[in-house]
Amino acid sequence: MVRKVAPMTETILLVGSEPVDQQSAIQVLLKANYQVRYSSDSNAIGVLTTEMPSAVLLNLEPESAQELCFLIRRIAPAVPLFVIGRENNTAVKVGLFQAEADDYIRDPFDSTELIARIRSALRRSQKQGLRDS
Repeated sequence: MVRKVAPMTETILLVGSEPVDQQSAIQVLLKANYQVRYSSDSNAIGVLTTEMPSAVLLNLEPESAQELCFLIRRIAPAVPLFVIGRENNTAVKVGLFQAEADDYIRDPFDSTELIARIRSALRRSQKQGLRDS
């Protein structure tokens, strides 16, 4: 059985502190046929404004992720925004949701769950875009 691969149309902006630490997420996204754009947290807003990705995935410490969530929402209020983190503290996760993150994915993450969450958010985003047109 030959599996047909969809063309790479969706770009995910992955924001992290060190590119080497992001390799597993990058590989998972590429395998799922997404284009991946990596940025450090200090360059993320510049990349976001010039390239407008389909979704943003933050893999940062909670304080940095929360601050960046607020900034991203000012520029791109409808883009799906995910945070990957090791925190199991409810207050930290609630703070990220209050900063307008759409989802929190606990690291280490299951690759199929990560892709399913991204696809689900992208579908909702596309449906919302159709209703707004």
